[in-house]
Amino acid sequence: MRSLPILVLLSLISLGMAEEQIVTEWTLPPNEIAEIKMGGRQPVNKPLDPGPQVLIVRSGQKAKLELIREARYPSEFDPAQVVDLAAAARGDGGIVPQTPKCFETTCAGWEISFEALAGPKLITVVGKATYTSVELIQAVHGEGAGPIMREYTDKRGKKKTDLISPNVGKSGVARSTATNFQVYAEPGKVYKIPFRRGDKVVQFEFVCDRRTLAE
Repeated sequence: MRSLPILVLLSLISLGMAEEQIVTEWTLPPNEIAEIKMGGRQPVNKPLDPGPQVLIVRSGQKAKLELIREARYPSEFDPAQVVDLAAAARGDGGIVPQTPKCFETTCAGWEISFEALAGPKLITVVGKATYTSVELIQAVHGEGAGPIMREYTDKRGKKKTDLISPNVGKSGVARSTATNFQVYAEPGKVYKIPFRRGDKVVQFEFVCDRRTLAE
């Protein structure tokens, strides 16, 4: 005769209430960043949480891990306007430069999408790691774009030019690098997986294991 615990477990499995799940852990390299260039030469590097990042999936289930920071930037602009002609002529303002009208948000950092399949001995993990960086570049062109200058003649009769406003309109450009990968993982063993980040390669640590839960 079967014992009561075994009968209960068999009943749970038959009802779909107990199943094998796969626990995955992802650890980023030290000081890994989400790169967001806001128009200057030096990027604004926003640190990412190194982890370990734990994600539990069912065998055969598709999953996604996001390690990101948001970059918000204008996508449309209202044109520059002269609100006080006399003040503008004196170089005392009077001009509203082109101003943001609509905004968009792009996430910079890592997105890892994968599927884990539990075999008799090994766990197969198949997926793609995508790294995205965001940079602000000149986005407004044509008439009225660019610097607003004031031309005048000084008291000595010499012609001069003053900058009233840079009148720069910048928007975001996202660049992504994707790496396809496949791991045949022994449960509990740590693996190093190389992923592309732009023109660099970074090493993620990965480990997975099995567990059975009654929901």
